[in-house]
Amino acid sequence: MRKAAFIVSAFLLAAVMLIQDSGPVYAEETDLQQVMASICQDVVNRMPVDEKSEFTNDTVKVYCWSKIQLETATPETPVTVIHRWIYKDKVMAEIELNIAGNPWRTWSYKTLDCHWTGEWKVEIVEKSTGEVLKTVNFAVVSSNEKKIEGEKKEEIDKILDE
Repeated sequence: MRKAAFIVSAFLLAAVMLIQDSGPVYAEETDLQQVMASICQDVVNRMPVDEKSEFTNDTVKVYCWSKIQLETATPETPVTVIHRWIYKDKVMAEIELNIAGNPWRTWSYKTLDCHWTGEWKVEIVEKSTGEVLKTVNFAVVSSNEKKIEGEKKEEIDKILDE
C-alpha cells in the first residue's frame, strides 16, 4: 500500500513539475490588452491637450494620441502599429509607430488643408496582423459655419432672456 501511495505521489509531483516548466501561454505574440486614443490640438509631456471631436478648418494640425498596453512589447522586440488617417473613405496618411514598452504612449499628427471639411477617422492598426485595434472619429467644419452657429446661439440666448 505504501508503495502504491509513493508511486501516485511521484506521478503527481512529476505532473506538477511539467506544468510549471511549460511557461506562460499567449494567444499570439502581440496580444493587446488595452488601447486608449483621442484626437487633440497638441501633445505636451506625452499627454493629449484640448481633446475634441470637432475642429474648424483653420486648424493647421490635428493629433492622434494613443496609449497602448501590450503583453510582449519591449525595447528589444517592439511591435509596430499604424495610425491610418482616413478622410471620406480615402487613406490620407499611414504613420508607423513602434510600441517598445508596457504601457506606451505615442502620437502622430496630420497637417490639414482648409478644404478638407467633413468626417475623418483614425484607425489604429497592428501592422503584422492588419487588425484594427481602435477607431477614433472626428469632424472638420468650416470656420464660417462655426461662426454662424455661435451667432445663432447668441440670438437664441437673447430670445430666451426676454
